[in-house]
Amino acid sequence: MPFRIRDKMEFWSASLFILFGIAFLVISPNYEFGSLSRIGSGFFPTVLSVLLIILGLAIGVRSLVWAERPLERLAFLPTFLVTLSMLVFAVTVENAGAIVAIVLTTIIASFASKQFNWINRLSLAVALTVFSIVIFIWSLGMPVPIIGVWFGA
Repeated sequence: MPFRIRDKMEFWSASLFILFGIAFLVISPNYEFGSLSRIGSGFFPTVLSVLLIILGLAIGVRSLVWAERPLERLAFLPTFLVTLSMLVFAVTVENAGAIVAIVLTTIIASFASKQFNWINRLSLAVALTVFSIVIFIWSLGMPVPIIGVWFGA
């Protein structure tokens, strides 16, 4: 019985999940793993890497079983915008602070979808900023400035 990929879009999605999972799994040992009572900076990358690989394997098996769909064109602009938003976050979070970084990231990434208008973008930016500050900075104690040095903090 010849090996046949029935759904190429699922197969390539699975390949990307597995590739990113392996890449982050290779990088994550550079960070301290910690313990369950005191999680280190390498804990989440390692766990998420393993979950990405498992998800990729599941999607890969599915691509070999279910019916074929035509492979669509890669959406370059949305892919670029989401990638740009992550880079903007990485560049601005330390100097501009979490508020500016999260708002910029959310607004830039929201342009990847045609379904967002300015009210949706700003509402989502405010909600994600508040949620992120409460969960990650106040609750988990991540050492991220809420207001950065660019604004006199």
